[in-house]
Amino acid sequence: MNTTNLLRVARLDLTLLWRNRTSLFSVLGLPAIFTVMLTTMPDEDVAGVDLANLQATGYLGFFCIFAVFMHVVNVFTARREDLTLKRMRGTFLSDAEIRGGTVITAAGMYAAQVLVVLVILGVVLDGRFPADPVLMLA
Repeated sequence: MNTTNLLRVARLDLTLLWRNRTSLFSVLGLPAIFTVMLTTMPDEDVAGVDLANLQATGYLGFFCIFAVFMHVVNVFTARREDLTLKRMRGTFLSDAEIRGGTVITAAGMYAAQVLVVLVILGVVLDGRFPADPVLMLA
C-alpha cells in the first residue's frame, strides 16, 4: 500500500465532500445544531452530573456514527451507483488505498468534531477536560 496514493484518495474525498451538500450538512451542520442545543441548555444536574456535560459526551458517539459510518456508506454508495468506484478499481490504486483514503477523511472529520465538542465542554460549559485522553481515544 502506497502512502502517497492513500493521501491522494483522502484529498479527493475531502474535495468531493465540499461538493456534496448532504455529507457536508452531516459533517458541519449537525455539530453546529447540537452545539447550539448544548449552549442553550438550562443548568440542571442529573445524579450529580451536569446535564449538558453528560449529553455532550454522548454526542461524541453520535458524531462518530454520522462522520465516520454514514459518510463512508454514502461515499461508496454514490461511487458505486455512478460507476466511479469501478473506474477507480481499474486504475493502479489498490482496494485498500481506495477504502483507506475514504476512512482517513472520515476519521479526520470525526477528530475535528471531537475537538470542537471538547473545547465547548471545557470553555463554554465550564466542564472538565478528560482526565485520561488516551483512554477516551481508545
